[in-house]
Amino acid sequence: MTKASALPLHQKNTVCQIFKAWALKKGIENLKKGRLKDHLVCFEQETEMRIKYLLAHVLFARLVRQYRKAMAKNRRW
Repeated sequence: MTKASALPLHQKNTVCQIFKAWALKKGIENLKKGRLKDHLVCFEQETEMRIKYLLAHVLFARLVRQYRKAMAKNRRW
């Protein structure tokens, strides 16, 4: 898996923004339900999974764009 530091800056920022929004939402939900301790225990594992998922999503989107660009070039000639 590519590290976050290897991503272009705008993609890194998008991943961070999505993740921060998600973490804030989850934190507020768990505070309302009075499950902060559970939240903190699960948070680390869930955080890692979420970041991996977001990175995979960003990288896949980049691959699709490159593929489409290559196909468009091949079609012209």
